[in-house]
Amino acid sequence: MSYLVIDTEGNANLEEIALIDSSGKLIYHAYTQEYSPHHPQPKPLAQIVADLRRLAQGKTLVFHHADHDLKILKQAFDQVNQDWLPNPIFCTWSAAKQCFPNLAGYSLEYLSKHLGIQLESGYFNSKLAHDASYDALFTYHLYRHLTHAQLKAQNVPNPFANSRVDNPFQHYPDETTIYQPQYQQLTATLQDIQRDPNHQSRGVVLLGEPGSGKTHLIMRVAQNLLRHNCLLFIPQPTHPDNIYHHIYSHTLESLRERVDAHHHTQLDYLIAKSFVEILKTFPQTSKTEELLSLLTADPLNLFHRLGAEGSERRRQQWQAIEKLVLRWWAEQNFLTGSTENILKGIIKYCSYRDPNRRHQIIRWLSGTDLDPEETNLIGLPPWSADLDRNTFALEGMKVIGRLSLLDRPLIIVFDQLEALGREENRDILLNFGDALKELFTRIPNSLFILNLFPDRWQHFQTQFDRATVDRLSQTVLSLDLPSLPQLQALLQSRLPSGIHLQALFTADDLSDILGQPSIRAILNRASAYYRHYINGIPLPPQVQVVPTASNLAARVQRLETELQTLKQLLIPLLPAHGPSIVLSPPLRDPSPSADLVETLDPYLRTTEAQLRAAYPQEAIIDSTADIGKLRTIGNALQGIHPLPMSTLRLGQCKLPDHLYFSDQKRVIAFIQVGPSSMYGQLNNFNQLVIAHPELQFLLLRDARLKPPSKKATATQAALAALNNSPNGKYALLTQDDRIHLELMHRMITDIQNRDLEIDLTQAVRYYLDHRDPPLIAWILGRD
Repeated sequence: MSYLVIDTEGNANLEEIALIDSSGKLIYHAYTQEYSPHHPQPKPLAQIVADLRRLAQGKTLVFHHADHDLKILKQAFDQVNQDWLPNPIFCTWSAAKQCFPNLAGYSLEYLSKHLGIQLESGYFNSKLAHDASYDALFTYHLYRHLTHAQLKAQNVPNPFANSRVDNPFQHYPDETTIYQPQYQQLTATLQDIQRDPNHQSRGVVLLGEPGSGKTHLIMRVAQNLLRHNCLLFIPQPTHPDNIYHHIYSHTLESLRERVDAHHHTQLDYLIAKSFVEILKTFPQTSKTEELLSLLTADPLNLFHRLGAEGSERRRQQWQAIEKLVLRWWAEQNFLTGSTENILKGIIKYCSYRDPNRRHQIIRWLSGTDLDPEETNLIGLPPWSADLDRNTFALEGMKVIGRLSLLDRPLIIVFDQLEALGREENRDILLNFGDALKELFTRIPNSLFILNLFPDRWQHFQTQFDRATVDRLSQTVLSLDLPSLPQLQALLQSRLPSGIHLQALFTADDLSDILGQPSIRAILNRASAYYRHYINGIPLPPQVQVVPTASNLAARVQRLETELQTLKQLLIPLLPAHGPSIVLSPPLRDPSPSADLVETLDPYLRTTEAQLRAAYPQEAIIDSTADIGKLRTIGNALQGIHPLPMSTLRLGQCKLPDHLYFSDQKRVIAFIQVGPSSMYGQLNNFNQLVIAHPELQFLLLRDARLKPPSKKATATQAALAALNNSPNGKYALLTQDDRIHLELMHRMITDIQNRDLEIDLTQAVRYYLDHRDPPLIAWILGRD
């Protein structure tokens, strides 16, 4: 709803009226024929009333001293037998008394002079007062001033500050008219899968430039459908060798997301609704009929009506549930590989309400080898030390997909994938494409959604198998910039009730804001104007948008990487005692720009706070994923330091996941396995340390993982041997170290995915200079 500023002149009867619209323009000025006939071209009162009714439709009416104006206007409406308008009313006189108590006066003249309000003609001139158009213009500016004052007094947080959705389980204001056709197409595709007798999975490619709102649209899907469909959010894989496990791990993390105020998770909903359908397939006894009646009324009674936590009754009830589910599973010929144990783990997860037990079971479901004491507590068997994590992960995804056949289709969203188009990530991209092809074949009843930039999708099509491309692109949806009215509605939806967008910003402000190239850029510019008006922070200059290919940043970074590679190939070919030739990266200003600091500092503070809050809840800690993150950081460092990376071998022995930095002669490894599985990898690692006395080795283990028992003498001896070696060290990856690793990786991928539009090399250099992460310092030999 917009607003209309009105000023009237007259005693008992309406003689003159002026209307100012929300842009500050005089859109109507008239004298009444009945009471001001001496003015040129007066209008009949009936016409003025009709014009006001038309122009005021759907708007808040703003007056100074509203009682006086309303008395005159209502009299005019009565005189022509018209009902008064139902519009909301705002009185600047009353609002000024609340915002600025104890002033000497509250007349329009006094307030305008007190607040320094002026028009092009100057400050308020009493000789020109009592002209409706003159007074209305000052009332318009007073109203805008009062809007700013109200926001300052109420200390309202910047409503435009959050311009991006990191994952669809977050909650942000949503203007549902934006991309509603695309939303409807997504839900229609889900219905098609549901109605398909074969429940064949389908693909959707959701295309949009950076900041267009792809993840935000998926957030709308989650907010509306999470009680009915499980939504799995899968970010970019980090390593070519663990694609399936990456997808499965994030599937488990997504299934832990809460759906309602009672802390029921997506996995709770899936099991509860699936079990009702399974129960219906068996011959009914009096006991099962009673249970079926209870669960049909509300499937979530499964968690609240089967006995108290820890009681014998609850234990027996859940044992019976497990038996029935496994029997049904066997009858469907689904018992293959690890599926029986995975299904048992899912049921066990749902049987507990204790978050610590659930946390342990999620780790177990991810294939983590828990300590025997932990597996005994949760009543699940240990995994084999030879478990193939990717094969296991695919089995886990099949279990989730088959459970969904008893409920509704899964929504599997792959997001933040743009960096996979970079040359250094080509191996990840190719393996990811192969994994998608396999998932389409193996996982039924699923809607696969890929969120991508248009140019990235063009590139992916040249890399993926043709069959994969065809399955993914069954539906292609584009998110173009919404219309101006939709964008204005989006900005208005962010504001507190009663605050008008056009009162906060001028017409020129809105022209600048709405002229930005994406929704995110529009919100960021609105945020800058808000800080300017409400917090007094200078407004950043307008950024001229230069039309370039959206992958320009990626091409520049790729070129720099290839130049460094060329350098590494050429230098060994140069004569040992010939003229010295030095190849250097392009010269850059070592000091970061003010714009970079202004953008990066708040981002780092906010993201670090999120990571620290999530640190205790993280359930799945994976060595391969951690090495993948470190590899991403290493690639980003190439613009500052030549950092060739590879791996070492020790015959056929299994080594901890690691990276070898040949120029620095350093090796860093992670051993994020269960305590009982540490010895084999640790012993092999020690042999590697002995075999390479010229290198320095660092073996890390996340501090949240259970340490090896003191009774595990062989493991303890191997750790001591590593720490006593001249070139090896074992250490815990502390919370601060973990935050540095995750924060640097998040910053780099956000820049590569253009969620954070700043220069990558400058950002990495700024992080190193101002945060000095110890792990990176060790790799670079700065320790």
